[in-house]
Amino acid sequence: TRMKQRVGWVGLAFGGLTAVMLLMWATGLVMFALPVADLMDMSAQASMARRLSGVTHGVAAWCVCVLCGRGVWPHVQWIWRQRVERYQWAWGVLNLGALVLLALSGLALLYGSSELHEALSPVHVWIGVVAPIPWVIHAWRRWFRKH
Repeated sequence: TRMKQRVGWVGLAFGGLTAVMLLMWATGLVMFALPVADLMDMSAQASMARRLSGVTHGVAAWCVCVLCGRGVWPHVQWIWRQRVERYQWAWGVLNLGALVLLALSGLALLYGSSELHEALSPVHVWIGVVAPIPWVIHAWRRWFRKH
């Protein structure tokens, strides 16, 4: 069936999720390059770029949650029991773990104490920088080779 061909992916969920994650990656790099601690010393343009990146990053995070519910969850349900291709399955588990860690650390950064923010900020940044690697490796065979 068509569902089997897409291994659980619904519609354009993969493309949409990839686009939103790239937006989050770009805005995350801007926020890393322009830390909030330096906000008072930034030019008006840099300050605006930092603030717009923060807002865009937050809105995109909610979009990722919606797209994960629409795309990733059906994919995980479909594939989890099969484990036919162990290599792909392992990269998928790593990818899912990275997404979960990003989400949890992002929530802690948003709602946690300043001490927690200081401790988790570098962890969140580096997971975010590295997260596209398992995403691409996991999806490469299924997505890029067929298009």
